[in-house]
Amino acid sequence: MSDCSQRLQAAPLVVLIFAAASALIGYWLGRELAIRQAGMLLAAAAGSAEQAGESYAAQTRRLLAAMNASAHPFCSDSELAYFRHLLYQSTYLKEAGRVRNGAIACSAMVGGAALTRLPARPGVQGPDGVKLYWDIVAFRLGEEPIVTVQSGDSYVVADFRVRAEGIPDYVHIETHPYKAGERKGGQGEIGSMSEGVSMSDGTLVATKCSKLYPACTTASIALRDALRVERSLWLAITALSTLSGAVLSLLWIVIYRRSCSMEQQFRRAISKGEIVLVYQPIVDVVTARIVGAEALARWNGEDGFPVSPEVFVRVAEERRFMSELTRYVVNRALDDFAPIVRRYPHLRLSVNVAASDLPDPGFQPMLTAAVQRTGVSRQNLVLEVTETCDARCDETIQAISHLRQAGHPIHIDDFGTGYSSLSYLNDLAVDAIKIDRSFTRCIGTDSVNVGILPQVLAMAEALNLQVIVEGIETPDQAAYFLNSRIRILAQGWLFGRPAPIYEFVRLIAAKEGGLVREHVFEKETELALPSAAS
Repeated sequence: MSDCSQRLQAAPLVVLIFAAASALIGYWLGRELAIRQAGMLLAAAAGSAEQAGESYAAQTRRLLAAMNASAHPFCSDSELAYFRHLLYQSTYLKEAGRVRNGAIACSAMVGGAALTRLPARPGVQGPDGVKLYWDIVAFRLGEEPIVTVQSGDSYVVADFRVRAEGIPDYVHIETHPYKAGERKGGQGEIGSMSEGVSMSDGTLVATKCSKLYPACTTASIALRDALRVERSLWLAITALSTLSGAVLSLLWIVIYRRSCSMEQQFRRAISKGEIVLVYQPIVDVVTARIVGAEALARWNGEDGFPVSPEVFVRVAEERRFMSELTRYVVNRALDDFAPIVRRYPHLRLSVNVAASDLPDPGFQPMLTAAVQRTGVSRQNLVLEVTETCDARCDETIQAISHLRQAGHPIHIDDFGTGYSSLSYLNDLAVDAIKIDRSFTRCIGTDSVNVGILPQVLAMAEALNLQVIVEGIETPDQAAYFLNSRIRILAQGWLFGRPAPIYEFVRLIAAKEGGLVREHVFEKETELALPSAAS
């Protein structure tokens, strides 16, 4: 089994591995994005809470200013009524009153009696004289922290439990007062009141500090809750990553399969010298003497099975690397045939050439180098050009003319099956035509093609063209051409099947007599020949 086949059999495992690896990457990436998304949500919540706090601070300053500007007698019933009127207009201020000598003198909600003394030192005192006292027990509201703000001889009590609109219930909001110099800019530890998003003991925390009042707001959520909230994003990224991994692995398999396709296999076979040549004798119909041989390419694919020449030649033509095959066949065939030609100079080697090869600037130099290297005469190397519409191109006609002038015989292969008509043979100025096997098979039948054969032979005689008949498999087919007025050469199973060079050597030696250094042609490759000759 070939490497390609083995690797393609492992394709499901490759897809599974890629998908699993992509799932792990997607899981990690989704988790990180979910945490980042939750952090952005917390930062927005902390910002909203901080803006609400600044709005509350502005209300506090306005209320204190109004209290200090009171025209009512100090702590009188009318003043306390006025203070209560101001409190009712606030959403978060719960108490207001007067301060004298560091103690509460009166309270709008409790009355005029002194309630408690204020701490000797405020938690924070601003440059404008505003003092903040943290969490005075007398004013505590449940477990929530409160702030007492004093300006002049007036004070208010603020409840920061009021949440800003749009903050989800699962986000925990806290306000942390700080002293001057405690807050830091940028990222850092939450304990130092640094702004930003951070992780602390499995809790995701976002902090935003106010520039208008000495407090920082934190929005926090447990990491497990954050991941649960962003679960859809997390799962979506994990699923997308898994799918992407599977798709990429499938794409890789498609690309690799293409590299294992017939085109790539055939290219590799050419580069590695794995194309095998066999040779089919060409004989004189009358004398049955071997006058030459046609070199035919044979190829076993990487799976070990033979591929039809019609298939791989078509692939080479469609994928535009026919010139590589032609170059390979020409050089390999001349290497094989050179010792035989030296012993039997009358033999001619025929190789198939695509019409598209002829105008190639590198084609004729390649031929020249090959014949000079092997010592084979140009007259012994016949170029068989397949009959196609390309054969009518001006460049092709000119190339054929140059090749004939150089000494190469030019034959039209598979004559009668292409796009041509009989009239264009004058333009091509070739030496011979090879009648396609489809006409040979009609001999002795009622097919209309039988009536075409005499016309073709008459035309060839008129144009002084040599005729080679392909596909002769029976004595009756050979007998049909015995009485022809022109010399007919034949090729077919009746005279010999395509065979490796060492078998062709034995055949020519048996018919002509003598030995041709048969040891040179050692059998190199076991080749499964197709059931029909090409």
